[in-house]
Amino acid sequence: MSLDLSLPARSCRQEDWPTDYRDLWDRALAHADFLDDPGRGAHWSDATVRKTEKGFGYFVAWAAGRNLPVGADLGDLVTRDTVRSYLGLLQDMRATHTVACRAQELYDAVRVMAPDLDWTWLRDAAKAAQARAHGIRDKHGRLRPAPVLEALGLWLMDEAERSGALTELQRAVLYRDGLIIALLARRPLRISNFAALRLGHDLIQEAGTWHIALHATQTKGRRSHDAAIPVLLVPGVERYLDGHRPVLLRQRDNHDSDEDRLWIAETGHALAEISLHYRVRHHTAAAFGAPIPPHWFRDAATTLIVLQDPVHAMITKDLLGHATTDIAEQHYNRAQAIDSSRRYASLVDALMIADDDVETP
Repeated sequence: MSLDLSLPARSCRQEDWPTDYRDLWDRALAHADFLDDPGRGAHWSDATVRKTEKGFGYFVAWAAGRNLPVGADLGDLVTRDTVRSYLGLLQDMRATHTVACRAQELYDAVRVMAPDLDWTWLRDAAKAAQARAHGIRDKHGRLRPAPVLEALGLWLMDEAERSGALTELQRAVLYRDGLIIALLARRPLRISNFAALRLGHDLIQEAGTWHIALHATQTKGRRSHDAAIPVLLVPGVERYLDGHRPVLLRQRDNHDSDEDRLWIAETGHALAEISLHYRVRHHTAAAFGAPIPPHWFRDAATTLIVLQDPVHAMITKDLLGHATTDIAEQHYNRAQAIDSSRRYASLVDALMIADDDVETP
């Protein structure tokens, strides 16, 4: 019998997994009670759970299509040979970023479902896939300093306001894109959080100050985030909210339940994360000759601190969500995380203002 070597079009849903795998998954996500400790994935955010579940489902669907022992112990199914075949096929048919995501998702799933097994080899495979996807050497050559990225955003905002060749809608779109780039340079949130910002929920105004405030449940690292919008960008934010965002909202053809979303597309509806990603890449490619993904803005801001103020480099760990949280200390950690994000934001602002070597697009 010939084997089906094609990749599955859809992920195998969790309810269709073998019973043993569903049980392992449920235990991995279970919170602590009076008798049992929490599962290894109990601290994950909802977004991480969905992403990892879907990624493992892709592997299950692929393995089932190849008549591999789906339902056997994970150590018998997820082996070096099967993973090599799986990632090799992905590499031939998918983008390197997709390969890296699938490898990481598979590793994250099995390490919490079967924590007693040694998954070091799979962790290393996921890291190797990540390195290929990110193009580390190319990244160093393409990345621009945070002040330069901010300068690009401000230039786009200014161009939108003074260009007489643009329609009202085109000006609104260009101003929005410039504000996105300028704000990301100063407040480099994960793109999923940045794209989903909502007025009155995540972006709030208190005593004349605008803040980005994220609860721990909203972030990948389960750490609260609170930082003021830079003073330099407050007029731009208010100009977008009062002038350009209403222009974008008028383009919608019906009521949108997401009308509180900060970033609005030219259709009048919420700007999708992938669209925001594309707009940032589009403008940075036009300005610098090669696209800079939104996620790299985090590298730019972190590099600014490490190079210019290494004494405070540890702050970056908290802001970027790389620290783990202890459930027993969640209230302390929340305060610590908010304090770290505010200190980080203030430090970036100070260094950005002090940096005189700013290129123009």
